[in-house]
Amino acid sequence: MIKDRLYNYFVRKNENVRYEYERYVVEHIDEHDKKRFNHWKILWLLNWHYCVRKKTTPYICFESEDMLEQSETGNIVNQKNTINASSKPNLNSNVSNKEKVKSKYLPYLDGAESRVGAYTAPADLVRKLMQYDVISFDVFDTLLFRPFGKPRDLFHVVGERLGILDFQNIRSDAEDSLKEYRGKLVGTKEITLYDIYEEIHYRTGIDISIGMKTEIEAELEFCFANPYMKYIFETMLSNNKRIVIVTDMYLEAKVIESLLEKNGYTGYEKLFVSCEYSCSKRSGKLYDAVIDYLGKDVKIIHIGDNEVSDIEKAREKRIDTFYYENVNKSGNKYRAIDMSIVVGSAYKGIVNTHLHNGFKRYDAYYEFGYIYGGLFSLGYCNWIYQLAKQKNTDKILFVARDGYLLKQVYERVYGKDIKSDYVFWSRIVGLKLCSYKYKNDFMKEYVYRWIRENKKITFREVFENMELLELASKFHEYTRMSLDDFLTQGNQKEFVMYIESVWQQALAIYDKKSEAAKKYISGLIKDCKRVCIVDIGWRGQGALALKSLIEEKWMLDCDIYGTVAASAPTKANSAQLAKGIINSYMFSPLENIDCFKFHSKNAINNVLTELLVGAPHPSLKSIQPVGDSYEFVFDVPEISNYPIMEGVHKGIKDFVEEYFEHFKNCPYMFNISGHDAYMPIMYIFKDYRFMKKFFGRYEFQDFVGGVLGYQSRTIKDVFNKFKL
Repeated sequence: MIKDRLYNYFVRKNENVRYEYERYVVEHIDEHDKKRFNHWKILWLLNWHYCVRKKTTPYICFESEDMLEQSETGNIVNQKNTINASSKPNLNSNVSNKEKVKSKYLPYLDGAESRVGAYTAPADLVRKLMQYDVISFDVFDTLLFRPFGKPRDLFHVVGERLGILDFQNIRSDAEDSLKEYRGKLVGTKEITLYDIYEEIHYRTGIDISIGMKTEIEAELEFCFANPYMKYIFETMLSNNKRIVIVTDMYLEAKVIESLLEKNGYTGYEKLFVSCEYSCSKRSGKLYDAVIDYLGKDVKIIHIGDNEVSDIEKAREKRIDTFYYENVNKSGNKYRAIDMSIVVGSAYKGIVNTHLHNGFKRYDAYYEFGYIYGGLFSLGYCNWIYQLAKQKNTDKILFVARDGYLLKQVYERVYGKDIKSDYVFWSRIVGLKLCSYKYKNDFMKEYVYRWIRENKKITFREVFENMELLELASKFHEYTRMSLDDFLTQGNQKEFVMYIESVWQQALAIYDKKSEAAKKYISGLIKDCKRVCIVDIGWRGQGALALKSLIEEKWMLDCDIYGTVAASAPTKANSAQLAKGIINSYMFSPLENIDCFKFHSKNAINNVLTELLVGAPHPSLKSIQPVGDSYEFVFDVPEISNYPIMEGVHKGIKDFVEEYFEHFKNCPYMFNISGHDAYMPIMYIFKDYRFMKKFFGRYEFQDFVGGVLGYQSRTIKDVFNKFKL
């Protein structure tokens, strides 16, 4: 199409133009419809900036809290991990803070994010540390992690438990202002948790002891061991190395000791906490206390994530260092933006601590599932569960094949409450068994689509796809065409007229299959009064087909409604969505319109989303009657896809497991909005390089009931078709 060619030329030809323009459109979606000329003007200016003037600096500045936070210090170390006491790290970046904030913000597109940058394998670090007498560790973001993209976001949880609005800002400002005041008053910024809550008490009236207790309990609940440093720590202990722990912190030593012990860090020699020594690592004086305790002749190395406090200041005291890059600093630049504050921070923290801790390195398929499918799968299952409770649902049926992984996630988190089953079903089966009602859809898929897609198929193959070859005996007599002739634009009308002439016979054939399906489905929903049918997308045809069969044709006493992860790029189901017969999680023509419009721009986004949840078994082709029972007939398996699916599913399930373990005592953290769930997916779809590179050979069934040789396409084929 001319429109697609123009869009490819003016938008997709240049990656910078595409990124800035598409993001601007998403963030001004209403304006895009009402004042299209303004967007054309912006597109022209972006092309002038990047393609004519050949500029490399961004034209539009997109700021985010994470990028601002990363750029505040201006301290960037060239090597991710360094050991050297004689030379200082390069802490002076040539790039200004303003330029950092303007830098292009995209996910990592070239492969596995965990393999980016400099890397020191745990065993290699152990070998290097063996030359030292004493190993010194920082605590937070080194030995211990918090499951948040910004550590202070823990205070949102504390504020919720204390019942105070805007507590994160109150708590952070209390700490910062006290440090500044104390620094001016006595020359040191060291304060205690008591000091902080004394200030908060003055501002809010909250009881000091209750506030402190709530925050300490939250730290104990959420802090978890860094697997990389846990391995190093335990290996050093087993080799009889002396270990000390040095931290700049407002928590008392006994609290930090409890945090360390809870996470398996025991056997160290001494803990140095800045608030108890009235001096810090950042000033360098806390290292003096360490040296005084250990002795000047002891060979020490300090490990930490702060370029100034842990590296520069330690080296000034002639202590060797190992710079362990902060996981959020490593990962936040690749995380999706425009997410809600608390869930978004939890998502970022879990992904960053998992992929960037350095203990393991993963492949691109695992990370695709972990980064882009984990939050979506968990959020969708929670949403299904909450909807099912609201509607007094007796059972949830996850429809094959897209329900395969979702069923596992649901069972892990909610399976003990509302029961569920995995049901073998497909659009192929639904179209045939519901052809008595959805004849138009049946003909579109089995006849007109072959012509629309310009595919060669014989009349014999069309009859085989329909499972109606037995009705073709009079085809030649009726049409004067051979079964081996090809279906074309010119003869489709005659073919359709023949199908019309045998339509009642066709329905009789499908009725026999319908009775077989009834035996299968009725066994799954026995004694159920209301059932939810779960699918990925996109119009809800699977649920509507089963609803029609169960409620109307089979006359079973059961109310059916359906859910889809998203509804796009169609508006055909708007009434069903409005009535609640179909319910959409992430977006639809009725909700989250900005996401709906972004996703609907390219039909391939539907296929790419389904890559997250595909099942390692073939599609159901038919349910055949066998005596008083039934049997399933499956299509050809896409065996080459199964290893990819295994990796993607492993990533999703690992994310779900970690999120569940971190937030199992905070049920509200599982209320993941459809918008939040889609943001990571939208992010990877902003630029298709990753999808092309790693999923280009992935096969999928593009044509309903397609015969061998026609039914299988690859992702690369579709990209080529749309010139993406």
